[in-house]
Amino acid sequence: YMGPCDRMDKYFDVDDLVFEVNHGAIPVPSFQYIATLDSPLPNHSKSIAATYDSEYTVPRCFEHASLCHGGFVLIRGVGDEEENSPNTIDSCADRTGSSSQKFESIFFMSVQSVTKEIMTVGDWVSITTAVISPTDTSLRPMPADHQFIIHFYYKSDVVSSWKYITSRFRQPGLDSGLFSVKYMLPAGSVHVVRVIYGYGPFIVGPCVRSWEYYDVDDLMFAVVDSSLTFPLVVEGELLAVYDSEFTAPRCIDVGPSCDSSLLIVGVGGTVGEGTESNAPNTIDGCEDYSIGKRGHDESIQSMKVASVDGAFLSVGEKARIEAYVFKAKDTSSRSNPNEKEYAHFWYAPDAKSKDWSHLRSTSFDPGSGGLMRLNLNFTLQPGDSTQAVRLTYGYAESRYMGPCDRMDKYFDVDDLVFEVNHGAIPVPSFQYIATLDSPLPNHSKSIAATYDSEYTVPRCFEHASLCHGGFVLIRGVGDEEENSPNTIDSCADRTGSSSQKFESIFFMSVQSVTKEIMTVGDWVSITTAVISPTDTSLRPMPADHQFIIHFYYKSDVVSSWKYITSRFRQPGLDSGLFSVKYMLPAGSVHVVRVIYGYGPFIVGPCVRSWEYYDVDDLMFAVVDSSLTFPLVVEGELLAVYDSEFTAPRCIDVGPSCDSSLLIVGVGGTVGEGTESNAPNTIDGCEDYSIGKRGHDESIQSMKVASVDGAFLSVGEKARIEAYVFKAKDTSSRSNPNEKEYAHFWYAPDAKSKDWSHLRSTSFDPGSGGLMRLNLNFTLQPGDSTQAVRLTYGYAESRYMGPCDR
Repeated sequence: YMGPCDRMDKYFDVDDLVFEVNHGAIPVPSFQYIATLDSPLPNHSKSIAATYDSEYTVPRCFEHASLCHGGFVLIRGVGDEEENSPNTIDSCADRTGSSSQKFESIFFMSVQSVTKEIMTVGDWVSITTAVISPTDTSLRPMPADHQFIIHFYYKSDVVSSWKYITSRFRQPGLDSGLFSVKYMLPAGSVHVVRVIYGYGPFIVGPCVRSWEYYDVDDLMFAVVDSSLTFPLVVEGELLAVYDSEFTAPRCIDVGPSCDSSLLIVGVGGTVGEGTESNAPNTIDGCEDYSIGKRGHDESIQSMKVASVDGAFLSVGEKARIEAYVFKAKDTSSRSNPNEKEYAHFWYAPDAKSKDWSHLRSTSFDPGSGGLMRLNLNFTLQPGDSTQAVRLTYGYAESRYMGPCDRMDKYFDVDDLVFEVNHGAIPVPSFQYIATLDSPLPNHSKSIAATYDSEYTVPRCFEHASLCHGGFVLIRGVGDEEENSPNTIDSCADRTGSSSQKFESIFFMSVQSVTKEIMTVGDWVSITTAVISPTDTSLRPMPADHQFIIHFYYKSDVVSSWKYITSRFRQPGLDSGLFSVKYMLPAGSVHVVRVIYGYGPFIVGPCVRSWEYYDVDDLMFAVVDSSLTFPLVVEGELLAVYDSEFTAPRCIDVGPSCDSSLLIVGVGGTVGEGTESNAPNTIDGCEDYSIGKRGHDESIQSMKVASVDGAFLSVGEKARIEAYVFKAKDTSSRSNPNEKEYAHFWYAPDAKSKDWSHLRSTSFDPGSGGLMRLNLNFTLQPGDSTQAVRLTYGYAESRYMGPCDR
């Protein structure tokens, strides 16, 4: 039991967060999220306000942006009160009751990219809406099945049907609220989202006319069409380069796949922008013929060849062609407007011979526009190690055509040249590995591990976006492997007699999916290349035995291994590349493990019961979330430092208030890590610490949020969410066996600086890393400007005041 500024030992951090609450009904809440939308939000590349589009009768953002919002007047109100009512593209109208009631009303809408980059096909976006609820429902019936409901819909063009996303629910009697949902942008350059807010039974539909009261509004916005830029490559795949000998895109090494990247986007002979680079991109000079316009008429956008089983492309194995084409948007003005579009797939097992074999043809109706994916499986044939595929695509009268027969005046043809295995390759050399010493496309930093004699594993000591295990360190198995077994816990390889070729891992890497420096909370990909025994005749082959690759991780060197997943390999295949993903938990030094072996399916970080296996670890640095970690999601309020209160403050009311990075660190620390504007308290209560940032106790962030997602209001439940950094080692302290204590305090009137104790909690130190603390409490009357406090430190007693050290 401590006061709000009682200090605890020599390791003590205290921070406050000042926030606003509703003290009554606010008809149209004004909050930072809306107030700052006309200028880019933090990390947003471009945020713009919609204007009214009289053609489609909705608010519309004509320019590409990372955030589009529906203005501050366009959709405010409901029914006749709403400007340009109903603000929908299909005339779905609002429905209101008598003038004596306050009706369900949408007063704000926005859509924004989760990555805060320009919205592009394939991106996740967030629809955010602010609604006003009737505070008095006494004049309407309240059947048990009636609720306040918000429906979210989208469409990827103006003519397609509405797609339902999800719904949110609102308690009666609450005056306003902010709601947000996410969806992934499908193909299409002009998208529309819809919000319906009403009162009635749960009925799903884009225009719920059976509800008694509702408001419906649309927002139209521009999306970078995936026909122009779209993701083509995942980590570890081969990207083609233009080859002047073949006059087409070519992957110059063998791998599990080959991707044309952006080399064939567009079509030769187009009008204006959009002419294809190095057109026609064919090995025999077959040319495009099109009077069309890029983004409007037929064109091939990309091609990819990949093995079906994830192994290296090899003769006799199944492969898949995946192509993206852009369909014509409108053929009504053509001389033959009622024809079909045709796609023809061709294959040359020897690219040098230029001898094409027909694989398959398909047709479809034009007129919808947008990107379409075409897939085709086929078997790789003997011929030469350099092979090619072709796609011809256009508008035509006939499906009976040769590999270079043109179809009408809208025709695109492209080839992709790739390499295949014609026999066993002991240690495949491929572009993914060959280019790792320089940053890969869009990678901020890629580095090779060096051997760490302390932990006996390959290790990347520096922070990077990609860490790979070198080209020698883990190659081989057993005694052949340098520094064998290359594991932090001495789990050793197991091999058979020298007359056999054994299961072996020869490459490992870990990389951020975003290609930025690996940070706690990021998704990362573990990639491994393995060699399989091509001759298994000398070993038993029970029905339950398989070639298995297990993936594990740990977020520090002392914790137990965490299982991720497994992959399987067919016998008789010589080599393969495998990849899995996981999210980085808290911790500054991580380790991943790959086990590749032969036996029954047994999960464990060291499967000693297998007869043959190779096991290797890779250690790498992660930006610890105690220093930088995600704190804010779209739509939340970020605090700013307030010199009057001498603490972080959210200057407007909203559903939450987040300290962001303002309180990271602790005042009085040694070296780096001193807290900005320390002590960040409204009454001058000071930190007292001789500790070191990232090693000893400190508060990293605080956030106050309403439990129901509505605006913070007196009488409602709120939640404090705090991140603290736990001490890593207390053995050298004068009192090494004590606990760490966290005390939560609340001031319903921040100006009074009168603290009330909420709760205390304790836990053992020594584990280090980030820990989240949560506490629910009820917002009390006092003043609209309130504050919460957290004191956190190492101490002998839990009986302390709000500033007892």
